Amino acid sequence: MTEKCRILFVCTGNICRSPLAEGYLRYLCETNKYSDIETDSAGIAALRGAPPSKEAVVVAEDWGFDISKLKSRQFNKNDLNDFDLVITMTGEQRKWIIDNFSVAENTIKLLREFSVNGGKADDIPDPIGMSMDSYNVIFYFIKKSVEGLIKRLKIEKALISGDK
Repeated sequence: MTEKCRILFVCTGNICRSPLAEGYLRYLCETNKYSDIETDSAGIAALRGAPPSKEAVVVAEDWGFDISKLKSRQFNKNDLNDFDLVITMTGEQRKWIIDNFSVAENTIKLLREFSVNGGKADDIPDPIGMSMDSYNVIFYFIKKSVEGLIKRLKIEKALISGDK
């Protein structure tokens, strides 16, 4: 049996984007029986224990997965050792981690780098305080990027035992 691939999604407050990415990756892993991937999320400026935004919960429900029980947490230095992949939503978040924890630039990835729509290194904007339409657009970017991440892991034969 192979070792699990541990993936951490990071945004600012850990109440919108990163919980959606975490929840969607978990949903895909459960649906496709990929048992060798674990995921979590954190924020670079998160309050500990806050629930996901109600809009993020609704978007997740609309797509068939539940993030309502997730709780926010602060990104910390141990995360760099505990996870195989640390993936941010924006270049500024990526830069903040690199600058504050003195890690090599190539160790922190942007989520949109994995997009099945071309792998652009664009930011995924923060939808907090925006309309449900904005949340749906943001989730589209997250969805396509998480699907691309799974595809890349499968192509690289990286730790997914359920795909035979």
